[in-house]
Amino acid sequence: TGASPRSIPGIEVDGEVIHTSRTILEYKRLPQKMLIIGAGAIGVEFAYLFHALGTQITLVEMMDHILPVEDEDISRELEKIFKKQGMLIMTAAKVHNLRQTGKVVSASIETSQGEEKWSGDCCLLAAGVVPNSAGIGLEKAGIVSEKGFIKTDTLMATNQPHHFAIGDVAGAPLLAHKATHSGIIAAEAACGLKPHPLCLDNLPSCTYCQPQVASVGRSEKALKAAGIKFRVGKLPFSAIGKAVAAGEPEGFIKALICEESGEVLGLHIIQAEATELIAAAALVRSHEGTAQSVIETVFPHPTLSESLLEATALAAGRPLNF
Repeated sequence: TGASPRSIPGIEVDGEVIHTSRTILEYKRLPQKMLIIGAGAIGVEFAYLFHALGTQITLVEMMDHILPVEDEDISRELEKIFKKQGMLIMTAAKVHNLRQTGKVVSASIETSQGEEKWSGDCCLLAAGVVPNSAGIGLEKAGIVSEKGFIKTDTLMATNQPHHFAIGDVAGAPLLAHKATHSGIIAAEAACGLKPHPLCLDNLPSCTYCQPQVASVGRSEKALKAAGIKFRVGKLPFSAIGKAVAAGEPEGFIKALICEESGEVLGLHIIQAEATELIAAAALVRSHEGTAQSVIETVFPHPTLSESLLEATALAAGRPLNF
């Protein structure tokens, strides 16, 4: 089952000039100018990849910042870095009149400043995915779905006995490691064991560009919307000796802790090795760790992992080296 790239009405994917995230992997040549519609994780990763290979990139996102599901501070920082690298980033923007003429594709891009014309030799549609649930007999089996995604509980069970669903077809977040972990839970539940329930708040999210982006837990915006009082610790990697020594001081780590209990509510990272660091943060979250428990943990020096300690201590009002 899984999921497939979302199509855009009126736009035909030919695998030569107009692509999805699937067809672009089979592209036989390097485009000179590429328009990427959608700046979620897929759009951002391909933007980084093709820009690194020499393609001129225009990245368009309808929301007001790229990587909309990430903490806004992280997204803004990545946008600033991408622009510094030479990419054209257009947020709060919409693409109209996408047309293909031979080997050329053109479009109108609507922004708050007006409309701009674009033309190039490649367009990537990265506006999300849709579940592959049509025609597999859900209705006949009486399995409940919503917008094509199969509804499950925290043990991946559907509303019908002995029927489980995992992976992209079971809904967001659409991540490989979520699918793997969900499979273990579902298999144990099907065998009559007592697996731990899936907690979406503790699932790490990773975007594989440079610098990398990774997060676990809630964002600052989500905490404010929930009315939760919290404290923030934001540490630049230029304050971490290992990052400086490795020539990778760009980026920062942001820790969000509960003002009352000190529980670590969210950790957000943008740095060259962010995806390697996020597992430790996920471990803290899965054990309902507090700032105090992090501070009491001995972190080796010099390492990038020290950033987790430093940012959390900073949020708790007990800064160590910054």
